[in-house]
Amino acid sequence: MASTENDIRYYIRIRGRVLGPYSVKQLNTLRTRGQFSQSNEISIDGQTWELAASLEALFGTAPRKSVEKEKEPATGEFSQPVESHGDAVCWHYSVNGEQQGPVTLVELNELLDQGRLNLNDLIWKDGMAAWTTA
Repeated sequence: MASTENDIRYYIRIRGRVLGPYSVKQLNTLRTRGQFSQSNEISIDGQTWELAASLEALFGTAPRKSVEKEKEPATGEFSQPVESHGDAVCWHYSVNGEQQGPVTLVELNELLDQGRLNLNDLIWKDGMAAWTTA
């Protein structure tokens, strides 16, 4: 019997903590309670992670993009900063045309969770050719 998306169990990663596995129904309950959002990460195997926004059963249609791989560069209008936080990967972001950062990936996800950054705001890290949407 072929499995459907409702039969698949997902692990979720919230602020670096891995939880699960959860069914789509359980994830929907977490989302309704405000404990899980499209800015969190999901995985079927606990190794390969994607933004939860890619889970069509919960958030509608969205492009599947792995958070472990580089996103396609978009035409950016900002210069690339050269600041860093030691060995940590540093991200910069722009809200209402104002450049912010550097912040870690954990801090960037917290900004998304808090609604201070949305998926249409621009982000950039060293090595990316241009700014892209979060």
